[in-house]
Amino acid sequence: MPTIVAAQTDTQLNTYGSGAGTGDGLGAGGGWMEARRNDGQTGTISVVGTNGNGNMLYPWFKSTHKYYIYRYFIAFDVSGISVAPSSATFKLYAPGGISTSPNGILVKVNAGANIGLSSDADADDWIELAGYVDNATMDGNVTVYSAHASPVFTAGTAFNDITLNAAACSDIASLSVFKMALIEYTYDYTNTTYSGNETAGWKRQLYGTFAGSGTEAERPYIDYVAGVASGWGGTTAGKGKKIGSTVSADTKTILGVSSVNTAKILGIE
Repeated sequence: MPTIVAAQTDTQLNTYGSGAGTGDGLGAGGGWMEARRNDGQTGTISVVGTNGNGNMLYPWFKSTHKYYIYRYFIAFDVSGISVAPSSATFKLYAPGGISTSPNGILVKVNAGANIGLSSDADADDWIELAGYVDNATMDGNVTVYSAHASPVFTAGTAFNDITLNAAACSDIASLSVFKMALIEYTYDYTNTTYSGNETAGWKRQLYGTFAGSGTEAERPYIDYVAGVASGWGGTTAGKGKKIGSTVSADTKTILGVSSVNTAKILGIE
């Protein structure tokens, strides 16, 4: 099957919030609100390097009111694909243990986000998720590219798979640069503060290999099955204004034969 290797610009963004608020990190100045940057909060966003291995997802309740949230942004050159794949799988390498692997989901990143084929994500990309609504769950708002993966990693020192959905396959065909983000599901995606069951120091960690890693064989990629163009002669359905290279206005003749005589073409009635 053909593959698309990720651009070496994939980026981990993380935020940190430490303000005291009501309801264990909620409310004005609450650590969770700051970390997720809800309601215009100004929790610190850090842009983490893209080389080697790193924490791609890492929700962390460090101590009272203190929270970290990580999101992983990635881009692919899909300019050579014009027909939606019939199936596609995102492959991400787990370089080591997976005991704290979180749940995750892939979501669409806006075309205007800074992450691209030659540029890393920046702090502004934190909310550049298609359909993102401030201070709300992403469920039902953002465009998802996969089902909820629980957990994201099931095998260490191996590639782990997340199946891309029909929306992702359609965008692979229609876009030149395919951008997506891996989001922690249980808390970040749903905008749910860690419950009272979580103790200080609790975290869920996804430690993966970036495209900029020196280990080329471990770089993330998409494995896909090429789609088949529909319509006569490979012409995509809905775009049949041409037969071969002949525009519809010129189809009074086919291969020089008048349309009134085309009841028989190549000997076929």
